[in-house]
Amino acid sequence: MRRGITFEIPNAYGNYLLDILEPLSALELFWSIEEQEIYTVQGDSLSDTLLFPNNTTIENKPFWKALEENEYYIIFSDLKAYSTSSIGMVNTYSDFLQSNCQMVLLIADCTIVTIYCKNPHLLEALYNQVVAKAFNNIEFITNENDTRAHLSN
Repeated sequence: MRRGITFEIPNAYGNYLLDILEPLSALELFWSIEEQEIYTVQGDSLSDTLLFPNNTTIENKPFWKALEENEYYIIFSDLKAYSTSSIGMVNTYSDFLQSNCQMVLLIADCTIVTIYCKNPHLLEALYNQVVAKAFNNIEFITNENDTRAHLSN
């Protein structure tokens, strides 16, 4: 069974979250922003302003507005998309399956992206999106090859 996908993004300024998450743009979701370092770019320089505050929940429209209106640099990220405003703790894949969390997006070391997604059709759309964006080393995460113990960075 497919659990998610993993791939690499460039280590550069950009709009990579917007590129990756575009298939979710029409969904009504609540975004849990856990520990992350995603800094906005001002002019040609990296600022010290985070794209989102840590440890907060953001409704769908402000989330997408931030992605669309900013260029940013991702160091690491832990984002979770929920179908309702009831946000719970998701530490393991088992927690994820039992929660109303629909998708987990983790980014480590500026480039390594891991996405877990419950909906197989949405997972396929996300996969097709990252293939279309020509990201590197794209692989499905399955029951057989998933070595991650926790769904956090």
